[in-house]
Amino acid sequence: LYFLALFWMVHMEALKSGLRGLSREELPPLWQTIKAGGHLMLPAFLLVGFLILGYSPMKSGLWAIVAVWGVSAMKKATRMGFKAVLDAMERGATGCLEVALACACAGIVIGCVTQTGLGLKFSGLVIDAAGGHLALSLVFVMGASLVLGMGLTTSAAYILTVILGGPVLVELGVNPLSAHMFVFYYACLSTITPPVALAAFAGAAIAGSKPFATGFESMRLAAVAYLVPFFFVYNPALIWKGTLAEIGFATLTATVGTVALGSAMMGYLMDRLNWFSRALLLAAGLGLIKPGLISDIFGTAVLGGLIVYQYRVGRRAAEAKIAAS
Repeated sequence: LYFLALFWMVHMEALKSGLRGLSREELPPLWQTIKAGGHLMLPAFLLVGFLILGYSPMKSGLWAIVAVWGVSAMKKATRMGFKAVLDAMERGATGCLEVALACACAGIVIGCVTQTGLGLKFSGLVIDAAGGHLALSLVFVMGASLVLGMGLTTSAAYILTVILGGPVLVELGVNPLSAHMFVFYYACLSTITPPVALAAFAGAAIAGSKPFATGFESMRLAAVAYLVPFFFVYNPALIWKGTLAEIGFATLTATVGTVALGSAMMGYLMDRLNWFSRALLLAAGLGLIKPGLISDIFGTAVLGGLIVYQYRVGRRAAEAKIAAS
C-alpha cells in the first residue's frame, strides 16, 4: 500500500504540474544507452550483494565507493581523474555532516528516554492518558514510535519500539501481529519524518537540495503511509489474518481506497479537484479501507460519482474547445 500510494501520488503530482514523459521517438535507444553507461550500475549491484552476503553497511559502502572509481575507469568518457575523486570525497563528506548532526540530535533524545527510565513507564502512561481508548492510544504510540525510531537502524528501531509500544496495544485487545507491524511501520517512517529524517537528509545531500525542505516534501508525498498502520489494526485481513475471501476483498478495497486517498492528497483525479471534491474523495478512501460493507458501498459510490462527473466535465470542455476552433 505504501509503494502504491507513493507511486500514485507522484503520478498525480506530475499530471497536475503538466509533466509528461518522453515520446517514443525522443527516447534514446535502450541498447546504446546500456553500452554507454550500463557499467556504472555495477557498484550499486555490488553494494546490494555485499549487504545480502552479511557484510556490515559501512564495509559494503566502502567497497562500493572503491568500485565506483574502478568502474568509472573502464571508459574514457566516465573516467575520474585525481581531482574528480578529491572533489567527490569533499562533497560526500559535506553531505555526511548533515546526516551526522541529525544522528547526534536523535541520540540525545534516545539517551534521555532510556537513561531516565521513561521507556519502562511508557505503557502505563499511555493507557492512563488515553483513558483506555484504542484510537487515542494508537495516536500516542504512533508519536512515540516516530521519536524512538529516529537515527536507529531498522532492527534496533523495531526492538526498541516494540518493547515499549507493543504491550500497550496488545493490552487494549489489538492482534499481536498488527501491534508489532504498527510500531515497526512508524519506526521506519521516522527516516522521512522531520526534524530527524535521515533518509530524506541523505537524499538531499545527494540531490543538493535543502534538507528540511526535502524532509517535508518526502513527508507530504508519503502522507498516505502515515495512515496505513491504522488500517492494519482495524482490518487485520490486510496483513493476511483471516480467510482467503476476507484477505482478497480487503486487499481490493484497500487498493482502491489508497488510490482515492492519494488523489485527495494531491488534489487531482482526472482533472484538478476543488476542496469539496477533495474532502469527498478523502472520505471515500477512508470508507473503502475501513472494514464494513456500508463504508465500502459509500466509498465506491463517491469515487465512481467523482470519476463520472470529471469525465463529463472534461468531455464538455473538449467539445467546446473543438467547436470554438
